[in-house]
This record gives sequence, structure tokens and C-alpha cells, in this order.
Amino acid sequence: MRQKPKPGRLTKCIKKATEQITMKEDFLHYIWQYQLFNHDNLQTDGGKALEIVQRGQQNPNAGPDFFNAKVKIGETLWAGNIEIHTNASHWYQHQHQTDKAYDNVILHVVYQNDKMVKRTDGSDIATLSLQDKIHATVALKWKQLQNHTGWIPCEKSIDRIDDFTWLQWKNRLIVERLESKTQQIQNLLHQTKNNWNTCFYIFLSRAFGMKVNQLPFEQLAQSLPLSIIQKHQNEPQQIEALFFGQAGFLNEAFTEDYPKQLQQEYQFLKTKYQLKPLPKEIWKFSKLRPANFPTIRIAQLAALMQQQAALFSQLLQEQQLENMLSLFKINIHPYWNSHYQFERAPKTANNKNKTFGKTTMHSILINAVIPFIFVYEKTTGQASKQKNSIELLEDLPAEKNHIIQHWKALGVQTENALDTQTLLELKNNYCSNKKCLSCVIGNKVLNQKV
Repeated sequence: MRQKPKPGRLTKCIKKATEQITMKEDFLHYIWQYQLFNHDNLQTDGGKALEIVQRGQQNPNAGPDFFNAKVKIGETLWAGNIEIHTNASHWYQHQHQTDKAYDNVILHVVYQNDKMVKRTDGSDIATLSLQDKIHATVALKWKQLQNHTGWIPCEKSIDRIDDFTWLQWKNRLIVERLESKTQQIQNLLHQTKNNWNTCFYIFLSRAFGMKVNQLPFEQLAQSLPLSIIQKHQNEPQQIEALFFGQAGFLNEAFTEDYPKQLQQEYQFLKTKYQLKPLPKEIWKFSKLRPANFPTIRIAQLAALMQQQAALFSQLLQEQQLENMLSLFKINIHPYWNSHYQFERAPKTANNKNKTFGKTTMHSILINAVIPFIFVYEKTTGQASKQKNSIELLEDLPAEKNHIIQHWKALGVQTENALDTQTLLELKNNYCSNKKCLSCVIGNKVLNQKV
């Protein structure tokens, strides 16, 4: 039978683990923000009694780390800012001694005090070193999270997180995920001179490439102006010729009638509009299921743009998810029912109609339509007649991919696309980068008992 540790043994183990931590400044910010250090007989490194009256507010911008703080040093109450470093000498490495923005620092909080610091006028700044004051249990948890080599740092503790904490964090994560696409869309909007329909056409095209061919699809849309497509709205074959020609797939010697017809159409249109096709080599086929080959996706995009002349405007008018999905019901040329590439019919032709599956339509809504509507409403201040972006995600089923499967294995359940989108954001932007201190879940784990 395993013996219980002797009194004080756990404390010594925790202290030893604390000493082995590679201290990081963001951890010290966390310690200061939540005051997770020993306040008993607190003194500055100069030996004066210290009382933290007000810790201050964290500053996300340039300048001191916390502003509007109040501390009592000896008999004097000081109001001003707090600056935090792992080593006190970093004050000089960062050239704060010559920056008047730091003259209002009233307390220098450090892990190790290796040098006294001064303001630009040469006056001393009181220093508080936390090397022996940080709560040992928090330090041990931090060490465990940072050294963990599993799929996510807190996978051994995540099953203890309550539903309210998850809900609170989920609401923030989904906004962050939608915001992450804002700059990309705004850049496209600037390039298109604030033409929302053209911008949407390019952003939507990008989504057709999924992860592997996103950039080629974006380049394709940028090389083929929406205005040209609209001029040939009633000519499906001409629109197909424009898309496949611009994609670089019509530069070969064909034997089948359909690609030969497209090639002939494109040669005329290419000259008429002075178009320059993309190199065929930019498209990736390797490791893709045939249904996701760029040739199939281009055929689908061409059919969608031909059948839905004002797709973005229509999407803004719809109030129900099913009505939005109906806009993506298309009919592509029968040639693609028995082909996945030009003149490469499978040995066993299944003559399957390669219209959008529900999973593909859901993916396009999640990754293109909903983020775009989010940015449109945010930028213009005009709410569409439909549900807002978050409500639409709640109406869509949960996504299925390897990241969501990992979360499921850890006991984290999903009910809809809102849940899966937040978990993707959490894994990719927090867990993979071990940003536990910025994560509500990570904060909760750090404050759990060891």
C-alpha cells in the first residue's frame, strides 16, 4: 500500500516544482491581476511596508502593464501605474528609463530583482519581487500545463469544468472566430472599392477550395470579374468556359465533345475580354477525395454563379435556414456525372449527380456566408431580415472532423455548429499555442485544487 506523504512533504514538492518553472511575463501578469501571491507582511524590496489598495486595470496597448493602480508604501499612498517584468533589468533592456510614459510607474513588479530601476529624472521606483511569494499550488498547475505534451494542456482536468464556465467562454470564442475573418473581408472590400457583391463572390469562391485550394479559388475569382459573369448569365456553357478557362484547364488537346466545346467558347471570350488564365499547376488534387477535386468544385461554382445572379442580396433577404440552403441547389453539366477530371472517366462510371451535399452546403454557410453577413452588419450597421450570425450557427448541425473527434473523446459534447466553431477556435488559437492564461478554461484549471 502506498504511504501517505509526511506533513510538509507536499509543500516541499510544490516549492521544488515552483523553482523549476521557466518564468514568463504573461504568467506574472496573471499573478498580479488575480493577486495570487502571499500578502502577509508584504514589503518592497527596500524594506518598506506595502499594501495593494487597487491592483489597476490591465493595459492591452503600449505603455505600462496596469494603469490606475493605488498602493500604500510606508505611510504614503501612491496612485499611478504598475510595470511588470520577469527580471528587473528588463526595464533598461526596454529603454523605459528614457521613456516619460513610464514616469508615472509607482511600483515595479518582478520575479527576480537583479537591478534597481529609475525614472527619467533619476528617482527610484519601488520594487516588489514575487520569486518567493507566488502561491505554490498555482505555480505547480502552471508548470503542469506548460509541460504537458498531450493534445491540449488541460486534458486531465477539463472534465471538471462546469457548464456555466463553458457557456461564458463559448460566447466570447464565437465572436473571436467571426472577428478573425473580419480583416480579410475588409481587405477584399477595399480591393473591390466597397462593392459588397464582388467582395462576396471572391470570399465565397475561396470557401469552395476548402483548406487545400483556398488560394487558387480566390485567385480564380479575382481573375474573372463578376461583371463578366453577369453579362453571360443566360449562357451556362459560356460561364463554364470562363471558369475552367481561367483556371487553366482548357489548354490541352481534347477528344471529347464537352471539353472541346468549352475550349472553343473560351478562346473567343478570352480574346474579347483580354483575359489571362491561371497556371493549371496551382491546383491540388493529391490526397483529396474525387468529390472534392477542384474540377468538380469549379463546375459547382460556375453553376451557382449562373443560377443565382444576386446570391448575396438573396441571402440577406432570407429568414429561414432551409431557404438559404435552397439557394445552393444547383444542376451542373451531365458530363461531370461520369467524370472527376477532363477526359478521365472512372473505370466504373457511377453517373452520380455531383450537386452539393448537405455537408458541403453547411460548410460553405459556416465558413463563408455567416462570417460575411457578420462583417456586413458590423460594417454597415444594417441588420438583415434574417437571424443573426450566432443564431444561424445554432441552427446548423455540429461539424465532424478530427479536432471535434478529439474533443468528444475528452467528454466535450457538441450540439450544433456554434459549439464546433468555438471548439475549433479554442484548439487552434489557444490550446495549440498554450495560451492558458488568456483562456477561461485555463484560468479555471489554474485555480482548481492540486
